[in-house]
Order: sequence, then C-alpha cells, then structure tokens
Amino acid sequence: MSEQKQENKSESTVIRAAVGIIMRLPNVSEVLMGQRRPDKAYPLQWEFPGGKVDDEESYLSALIRELHEELHIVVDPNDCACIHQEVNSYSTGTFDVRYYLVRAWRGEVVNTEFHAIAWIPTLELPQYNMLSGNATIGALLHEYGVEHFLRLAWTA
Repeated sequence: MSEQKQENKSESTVIRAAVGIIMRLPNVSEVLMGQRRPDKAYPLQWEFPGGKVDDEESYLSALIRELHEELHIVVDPNDCACIHQEVNSYSTGTFDVRYYLVRAWRGEVVNTEFHAIAWIPTLELPQYNMLSGNATIGALLHEYGVEHFLRLAWTA
C-alpha cells in the first residue's frame, strides 16, 4: 500500500470505546469515577471507567471486559443499558463512545487502573476536572440525575 493510502486510511479510523456509568444501589445519586494516573495522557483528570473496543468485539462485551480488568467486578449484560452515544474528534483521532448505565455487579470494586477512584454525587460532578470526552454525559447526569436514566433504561 502506498504511503498516501496508508495516511488516508489512518485518518478515517474511528476508535470505538465503551464507558460505564456505575451506580451504587440504593444511593443512585452517586456514580463511580476514576482519576487518571499522573504518567498517562490527560494526567489526574477524572473519567468514567471503560476503554477501547477490540476488533470483532461489541461495545457491551468491551464494557464488561474493561470493568473486570479495571475494577475486578463482574457485570451481567442485562444490568447494562446504553444511555448516550457521542462521536468526538481530537488531534489523537475520532472516538465513537457509548455510555452504559450499570445498575448492578458482583464482587468488590478494586482499583487496578486509576490513580484514585471515588463515588461522586452527581450534583458535585461539575466540581471535578473531568476528561473532556466525559463532560457531556457528566453534565447530563448532573442536570437530570441517574434516576432519570434508570427509569428510561429499565421501564417498559
């Protein structure tokens, strides 16, 4: 493949990612966030856990895998609902991100990826230095609350 064709191919690549908005019942006004490590890109910014979708992997499968890798929790697909999708372009590429509300999991949350993790009340989300890709869903959670998305996702 010529150099020009390779360059055009990489420019059009979309990076798929799945992100979990993990709530803790019965206190659904709090969500779990992780603070990025100081040695990573966007150091010490807060983000919702999740990660890139591998080739031939669904968004939901990637979310379940990432939550197990990052937090050592086991999530049933029936306890996840996609509540938001965003496509953003940055200097590092174009990202197609699906945000899933996670209402239940098995196991104790163990931080294996982040500098810190915290249960954050949705009313306090604007006070956190949040990764720009998480800002829209953070604003929606702050404005409407997790309860709103919970009702939309699991009410017929």
